[in-house]
Amino acid sequence: MVSVAVTLAVVVGAVLLAACSSSKKSSTAVATSGTPTGTPVYGGSLTFGLEAESPGYVPGISSMLAYSGGAVERALYDPLTIYAADGSGQPFLAQSVTPDATYTNWTVTLRPNVQFDDGSALTGQDLADDFTQYYNAKGSSAAGTFSEVSTVTASGPLAAVFKLSAPDASFPVLLTTFFPFNPDLKQMYGANFAAHPDGTGPFELVSWDRNSQLVLKANPNYWLKDAKGRKLPYLQNLTLKIIVSGATRNDALQSGQIQGYQSIEAPVLAQAQKLSVVSVLVGQTGGFGWFLNTTAAPTNDVRIREALAYATDRNAVLASQGAGTILAPVNQYYPSTSPYYSSSAGSAYPNYDPSKAKSFLQQYINDPHRSDGKAAGSPVSVQLDYLSGDPASGAAIQVAQQEWTAIGAQVSLNSLDEATLVVDALEGKTQAFWFGWGANVPYGLFHHNYLPVAQNPTNWTRLDDPVVVGAIHTLASCTTASCTQGATNTIAQQFDKDLPVIFLMSSVEGWPIDKSKVGGAVLAPAAAAGLDPELMWQYLWAK
Repeated sequence: MVSVAVTLAVVVGAVLLAACSSSKKSSTAVATSGTPTGTPVYGGSLTFGLEAESPGYVPGISSMLAYSGGAVERALYDPLTIYAADGSGQPFLAQSVTPDATYTNWTVTLRPNVQFDDGSALTGQDLADDFTQYYNAKGSSAAGTFSEVSTVTASGPLAAVFKLSAPDASFPVLLTTFFPFNPDLKQMYGANFAAHPDGTGPFELVSWDRNSQLVLKANPNYWLKDAKGRKLPYLQNLTLKIIVSGATRNDALQSGQIQGYQSIEAPVLAQAQKLSVVSVLVGQTGGFGWFLNTTAAPTNDVRIREALAYATDRNAVLASQGAGTILAPVNQYYPSTSPYYSSSAGSAYPNYDPSKAKSFLQQYINDPHRSDGKAAGSPVSVQLDYLSGDPASGAAIQVAQQEWTAIGAQVSLNSLDEATLVVDALEGKTQAFWFGWGANVPYGLFHHNYLPVAQNPTNWTRLDDPVVVGAIHTLASCTTASCTQGATNTIAQQFDKDLPVIFLMSSVEGWPIDKSKVGGAVLAPAAAAGLDPELMWQYLWAK
């Protein structure tokens, strides 16, 4: 399954919003970074599989990365900041990220003595050039991500000032997606620059056979050391093979052709769990649900949204996916392991109750002033849109039709290609539709998706709730974790009342690893919190 990364959102066989997900921790163990277990071994080679190829591996190119392109980025580059376990953005390649009093000018100070693969030094001017020539260039795939950044100006040999168009106290989080690289690539390689990444990451590119494999070697200039002061990476050679078929990836892992792979296909990961000597590291990347248009009849009436929510058995949807314990049911955007999870909202969210569902539906049916304009007593019709050719939504849609029909609704199914579903949702032509969201922190998620449509066309449910909007404005100014948690809790509780989304299940990124051949396999620090479930390549070693 090919997926496309779009700014902070992710497309996973369904359209994904910028967000995060899940209410219950998967029973699959989630490893997070820290100190990998075991004694590292230097040298050696490992081969990993990836789901899809990308058109290039230099940030800011005109084409989008495939989802698995994010794993390649983390091998070749370092972000300025990285998600901490509490969801905040903490300095990584940056030594510090400091705001002025208004939170509109942020000074990024780089660590000293950091070099690109070619041995040239990383400077503050490189950050400015990267932004101007690539990230903010016309047609850049990253331009939307950094739309709040007006300019980036070098303020010293190792410093640059990011000037924002409006205050953003959470700006360090955005810098988790800013990967510094040699800005001279366009001068050196012209139109083919996307094939010549030159970053500061643990590995550097040796060769690239498109749609087949990337061969990497350890970056001799890598700056990061492990907890005991030892040079990273441990591994000398890393080969990343493009293996589109999940079944083929599992066969290759079992036969020893590869020692691990990346996947966002939950059924494939569930099969990998059954293989001997294989450990599956899983992090939640977001989730899926039925999104309800709050401005189109009949879903513009909260009684219909309540009826459909109470009629939905999330466990039945989960069972339809054939993913074992890889996926988890969700009742809000954030997992219970996240600092942004609201236990009060989780407790109040509608659980499966057909009797309540029938009651809310009947109230609407008997209302002489019902929003669909039909006579009291007339049946209620709901059209449910889903993605053609997508196994996840195809299985879930059958469950929904059965459950919603059982309470007395007339449910028609409408199969759409992804582009049409997106356009229809943006234009408010839908009633209920399959949709997903990707990992993001609260301000990025809710600002992107729940400000009024006039301000953000990507308000997919078209909800316009003053409580939610007020909490979003609070998030923009939050400078403490407690402030962010409080505003997020307010939104989650209001969603229990508004029900713009019927939350269904988590989405995941998983890493099946041959533990007899691979040591040091850990995910990024915030994977357990539903953020950044990428493998930390610098800690791998070959046993």
